Amino acid sequence: MLPRLDAEERLANIDVQALAFGVLQEEDADRILTRLQCARDGIVPEQPKPSIPTPEALAAIGISVTIMEEAPANG
Repeated sequence: MLPRLDAEERLANIDVQALAFGVLQEEDADRILTRLQCARDGIVPEQPKPSIPTPEALAAIGISVTIMEEAPANG
């Protein structure tokens, strides 16, 4: 557990340095500031929703996708 905490702390320090030097895109800077403000205020930040890749995006990285239509239920 300590190596994971150490890694998280180091990554947080990298984020803060990048934020201080202004080398981040606005969206990334806002995400980091929100996370820091939530930590300061004791609020658990809302987790971002996972993105669902499109068949085109999967094909771009070499994963073929076959879309099958749902069979009607026998009832």
